Amino acid sequence: MLVTAAIGGLLVSVAVTGITLLLTGNAEARMFQKELQTAVLMEVVETDEMESDVPPPAPGMLLTGEECESTALAAIERDWQVRISDKRVDVRVMQTFRLPAKSPEVATFHVQLIRGARLYRLAAQSSTQDWAGQVITADRYDRLTPVEYLELSRHQILASHSSNGAVMTSPFIGLKSADLVTIEYSYEMILPATGDISTFDLPLEAEEERGINRTPAIDADNGFALPATPVTRPVIRGAVWVEWIGNKPTRVIGLPVDADLEVSKARIEGFSWVTDEIQPGARFHLAWMM
Repeated sequence: MLVTAAIGGLLVSVAVTGITLLLTGNAEARMFQKELQTAVLMEVVETDEMESDVPPPAPGMLLTGEECESTALAAIERDWQVRISDKRVDVRVMQTFRLPAKSPEVATFHVQLIRGARLYRLAAQSSTQDWAGQVITADRYDRLTPVEYLELSRHQILASHSSNGAVMTSPFIGLKSADLVTIEYSYEMILPATGDISTFDLPLEAEEERGINRTPAIDADNGFALPATPVTRPVIRGAVWVEWIGNKPTRVIGLPVDADLEVSKARIEGFSWVTDEIQPGARFHLAWMM
């Protein structure tokens, strides 16, 4: 019998209520909780050792205009598709932005990935254009000559990915005011070894202060910088699909209470979650045991 128990505080996002799925007895469940606490302590130590000047992960923003005259836009809708195979996680993020009236014709996309993630795909489209993307390292981007840059960016968007997880693109040109722009990117990461427990963070929205998104945009020289005009956050719809490939867990912590689960033969195949409004600072912090 599937038993659902509410968990408070530990590993719970500010935007969701955590639940634990237990498919075996209480004694083993207590062992799972003890191992989970150990995994959390290891994560806290690792987090404290990270660079303090790197902003927290955030799914992205669109900056319209150029440099000091830029305006940051938040997405109006985001979808995530997560595939977990043993210690490898593949994440595809698709988000849509609505350009304001009298919007500049130029924009760049910025995102702060989870530390250790590797961006491997980016593409975008509007009502009039499609952009393919080429992912390159920030070091290679910095070494491009003007001629090389023009050749690479003439028919595609360059996505520069730095070692601290910051991603910025070359400009999208020829945008139309009030148009919708959809950007899709994919990244992968290898989860750290923490015994029998695996944990994974999925940021859904940046932190916010008094209605203004404070997530820094990315700067080519020092990694990130605040946009000229802070982004006013619209209502953001969202959906998340998570699927385990191969070995499937018997327990999962960190699910929202309204997630739709798929369970087969006492194993969790995956879950989906849909919301009409993603809250500021929302994230999933999932933990599971095979």
